[in-house]
Amino acid sequence: MWRAFGVLLLAVAMYFTYAIHWSVWRQNEAHRRFRPVTAEVVSARVRSTSAGTGSSRTTSYIPEIEYRYTVEGRQYTSDKFRFMGAGHGSYGSAAAVANAYPVGKAIPAYYDPDDPAVAVLDRSPIGTTMLYGVTGGVWATILGVCGYALFESRARRRAKSSVEGSVEGAAGAQ
Repeated sequence: MWRAFGVLLLAVAMYFTYAIHWSVWRQNEAHRRFRPVTAEVVSARVRSTSAGTGSSRTTSYIPEIEYRYTVEGRQYTSDKFRFMGAGHGSYGSAAAVANAYPVGKAIPAYYDPDDPAVAVLDRSPIGTTMLYGVTGGVWATILGVCGYALFESRARRRAKSSVEGSVEGAAGAQ
């Protein structure tokens, strides 16, 4: 049981560390390499998403701006605002972002020159706040490894003591 818990804890920590690192890397890559293009807003709305249960239930509001753009004569559509951190804690702040992109408006977007189907509206780099998240992910992984090692060593000691106890019991019965 403890071994499975340790493995699960390690897997969850590794997943979140990977997800954070990938998003930070991708956003900073967009800042460094993505090229500007003029896009046209197709739609703008706010989507809500909830997580948790009961009193710990939280809702996040995400502005979804769909836009189309043309690269080398080929038209693309995207709804990616940025690679990380597009959610808002209040509907009003998310709606303010969505309202800044009325349908039909020409806006700057930024596309990946290696894959023009990938584009973002905001290519600003991830600052130190996100680095705290990355650091937290690394520490979560380390704690997951330590937790797994602790649970694994406990399981080995229990298995060893139960084997020794059954050997002693068998010797005493003779």
